[in-house]
Amino acid sequence: MGLKVNEIIQKFTSKNEKQRTLVELRESNNSKLGLLENDKKSLINEIKSLRLQLVSHEPEIISEVDKQIGKLRVKLQRVTSKNEFLSNLFVEVQTGISHFNERLEVLQIDSEEGPVDDNNVIEAIKRLSQKAKAVYQVIERNRHFNEL
Repeated sequence: MGLKVNEIIQKFTSKNEKQRTLVELRESNNSKLGLLENDKKSLINEIKSLRLQLVSHEPEIISEVDKQIGKLRVKLQRVTSKNEFLSNLFVEVQTGISHFNERLEVLQIDSEEGPVDDNNVIEAIKRLSQKAKAVYQVIERNRHFNEL
């Protein structure tokens, strides 16, 4: 019987220790929970503050974006103007080449003749250059002939 009394005392003591440990854990967890709730409130307030700052800086951001858009519009206008100029120049070059080709039709060079279009402008210029050289050579020969 003496053993059972000691066992009962020991169980009672260990039960008290377990209960005390559980109470300490609950207090510790409640303390951590309180800290976490405070952190959560602090973060929520910080987010609200950042939102207010963003809203207060919104006009500045919009103004900066508008400036950038304005600069890009000016650049687009310059590029568009250059493109239009080059397109007009290209059409004039094609017209000029066609005109010279019509005037120099009598001279046949060993290359294909054909209408001038976007795909063969360089070749047409080369043919025209060859024809112009041929005309120049004829004129030079006649000049020397006339001088004799």
